[in-house]
Amino acid sequence: MKRRPDRWGGRAGSRRGGPSGARGPRAGEDSLFPLDPAAAAEAAAEAAAAAAARQQDPEAARQKGIALLARRDYGSAELRDRLLAVSFSPDAVESAMAALENAGFLDDGRYAEHFVAYHSGRGQGPRRIRQEMRGKGLPEHLITGAINESASVWAERAQALRRRRFGMEPPGTLEERARQSRFLLYRGFTPAQVRMAFVVDRVDIEDLDLDADMPEDSAHVD
Repeated sequence: MKRRPDRWGGRAGSRRGGPSGARGPRAGEDSLFPLDPAAAAEAAAEAAAAAAARQQDPEAARQKGIALLARRDYGSAELRDRLLAVSFSPDAVESAMAALENAGFLDDGRYAEHFVAYHSGRGQGPRRIRQEMRGKGLPEHLITGAINESASVWAERAQALRRRRFGMEPPGTLEERARQSRFLLYRGFTPAQVRMAFVVDRVDIEDLDLDADMPEDSAHVD
């Protein structure tokens, strides 16, 4: 049986389709919008110039800083590194940083206080917090000022953490006292604070060498 011609003049089911079996241009054939190499090069040059201008633009750097701060808080050293990492020039970054500080968006003192409050609330001790704050590039005087609470406050936090982790019952054996002490040391509490935390629960750990149990990564932290 012969196939009926379709309305384009081709046979039904033909792959050619279209009027008289017309087809589109193949690779290498002229199209309706041929690519002009000179125009493409000009467009690429304009895009590169715009990107270079943006890298030098303090306002663009400031807007990027605001966008980053809207997601979470930053210290100035960390935010500076982030802006430089996205290719803003040092001059643009310094200008943006000054504008953000003057507007109150960026405050290292406030950031340090919030950092300590957040991490101490998660059960971290002052040694570990200090180490992490140094890694954020915060000035030493701001770190000390934010962490500088009485030993008894940190001891109470260590005691609360011990009870949450191991229960209200005081450890009854030397091995268990040693295990719980090491846990608190690795959380960043000092040997003195760990001893005070156990004294509150009337547990004697004087026979434990807590200084020898200090984790290596925090042994150098003041």
